[in-house]
Amino acid sequence: MRKLIETGKVYILNARYKEYDDEVMGCFASMDVLLAFFARTIQADHKNEDPREIVGLVALLTADLLGEGSNDECVDGRTRYWYSEFDVMDFKTADGEEDEKS
Repeated sequence: MRKLIETGKVYILNARYKEYDDEVMGCFASMDVLLAFFARTIQADHKNEDPREIVGLVALLTADLLGEGSNDECVDGRTRYWYSEFDVMDFKTADGEEDEKS
């Protein structure tokens, strides 16, 4: 018999430019990977600026994204970023082994 269980989480990074439709930036297996992608995205958006200023900006925006900054959202220019967290579900057999994928 198979049982449906939670096996982990995925993290979805979203963005909205100006007042247009939301965009899914990516789906990530860990928060570390999401944050690395987010930092690279911010860096690319500010590539013509002083690298020392970009480092500080990435740090502040990351804190805001994680809810640890002074804002409850992360805004860079006219782009708003946020993330969602979802549980990953899978089947386990009665003896605890994972089913083979078809």
